[in-house]
Amino acid sequence: MHFFRRLNIKSQIAVLIAIITVFMLVSFGIIDFMTGRAVKRTTLESNEKLLQQVEGRVAAFTDDMENISLSLFYSPTIINYIGLSQEVDRVLAYEDVSAVCSNAMSLKKGIKGVMIYDRKGELCAGVGTNRTIPAGIESVSQVVYTGCLGKDKKYYAIVYPIYDLKSTETKKRLGSGVLLMDCGQLGDILENSLVTQGSAISILDKNDRCMAFRGAKHDEKGLHGGKDAEYVTRRTELSKAGWTLVSDVPGTELQAGRQTIRKYCTAAFAAIAVILAFFVFTLWTGILRPVKKATEFAKRYPLGEKDKRLEMDYKNEIGDMARSLNQMLDDIQRLSSDVQSSQKKMYEMVLDQKQMEIISYRNQVNPHFLYNTFDCIRGMAAYYNVPQIAEITSALSRFYRYTVKGDDCVTIADEVLNIQEYAKIIEHRFMGRISVNVDASKEILSCTTIKLLLQPLVENAVFHGLEQKVEGGRVEVFLTPRGAGKIHIKVRDNGVGIEKDRLEEILQHLEQREKIFPGEPDSGYGIGLANVYHRIRLFYGEHAEFDITSKKDIGTTVTVCIPNSAAGGIDVSGIIN
Repeated sequence: MHFFRRLNIKSQIAVLIAIITVFMLVSFGIIDFMTGRAVKRTTLESNEKLLQQVEGRVAAFTDDMENISLSLFYSPTIINYIGLSQEVDRVLAYEDVSAVCSNAMSLKKGIKGVMIYDRKGELCAGVGTNRTIPAGIESVSQVVYTGCLGKDKKYYAIVYPIYDLKSTETKKRLGSGVLLMDCGQLGDILENSLVTQGSAISILDKNDRCMAFRGAKHDEKGLHGGKDAEYVTRRTELSKAGWTLVSDVPGTELQAGRQTIRKYCTAAFAAIAVILAFFVFTLWTGILRPVKKATEFAKRYPLGEKDKRLEMDYKNEIGDMARSLNQMLDDIQRLSSDVQSSQKKMYEMVLDQKQMEIISYRNQVNPHFLYNTFDCIRGMAAYYNVPQIAEITSALSRFYRYTVKGDDCVTIADEVLNIQEYAKIIEHRFMGRISVNVDASKEILSCTTIKLLLQPLVENAVFHGLEQKVEGGRVEVFLTPRGAGKIHIKVRDNGVGIEKDRLEEILQHLEQREKIFPGEPDSGYGIGLANVYHRIRLFYGEHAEFDITSKKDIGTTVTVCIPNSAAGGIDVSGIIN
């Protein structure tokens, strides 16, 4: 290490490049070796999985054949037929035997013929292809799968012993059944089981004769042709049939991917070596030193040296970066001062605007209701000339006193009392035709809300929903807690309702007016709804919810959900004051 430090920078970089080059060469050799092993292992593992799949298909095939043989040769028709001793009786029963055998042949595509032998080993019935089978095999005591039969070696036989199940004698043979099978059907089992293009797979009988084959050229035993070829052979015994499953994979194909990977690795390592040498040189001379200087400057800048600037004499992009950085610091320092001053003015303007909007909303509600109420008093006085005027005047006085008092935030209990006073006025004005009922949960009565939140909604329900009805109307107000930290308010009437298109227009109008002209009412859509909607948006922001549902000739429901101040909601007094 000491020797390395004594070298100049160029020598150090040369030594580093030499070390990296040696490392890349060693890495290339390791990668090449590991790639060869991995490719070979992967190919053999894939071949093993394919062989297991073939074994499973062969096992399923033998199970199917045993089931077919059992249902065929132990059918009452076959059992009775073998037991007949008279030739005449067998001739009469042969048609039924032929039908049963034909049905069995239709169950499996590879069944070409069925032969039945009696106890003496003599052929007593045959359907389909009739081929010669090895002598003595019809007397076997267990299921036997033969190898290739005949000169063309295109078929094999499955011999199934038939026992008398009713006899007390152990394994009393009645005869044997033989299924003649097409070897070509076994080839279907080997489909899609080749791991490489030049590989081969075959099924051999006990004499190593090929019964089925898929893949490249092969000799009599099912193996590849060519004495000089090198193969990886895998042999698996198929126990039930007594056959052998043979897989041959050319050794050259096991390493086919290795050569391609080796070429790409060689090109990649060569390119990396060239790029690395150039990168190290450029990195040190043009980037590392100036970056180090800039880093030290950046560390000192937050510690109080904000008036100093980065000094760098480079005439390239690094120099441009230094000059741009100095210009940016000058701009940031100037803009920071301007932003602080602008934010202060903006906050003052927003505060004044919010206060003016609050006052504007409250001033909209008071005269609008008072004008209607005085009209009611005048009408009742002219019509009745009775003492009820005193009661409605008293209720009006209390309502007006509540409206104009200086508090901007009130409790739910105060809002409920105010609505009850308003209900007296409504009942007198409409001579009992319209009633207002309030249902508030006790646990939220002490919670704080903005003043005159309920009255505009009730007034809107009366004059837009119920006043047009001939028969009596009803307004119901529900105040309940919802979940953690919410107060749910519902004002429901059984009035004339709102058309669907009109309702969508009102909701869309409220939302658009809030975005474009917040706080500005529109008499075309009702002052009450707009007043409440914009005030809760102003006080609670996104924490408030507002919705209207209505059905024509059934009624309208206005739903408001606001934070519960008693449960840690928004402190509206802080917003107002």
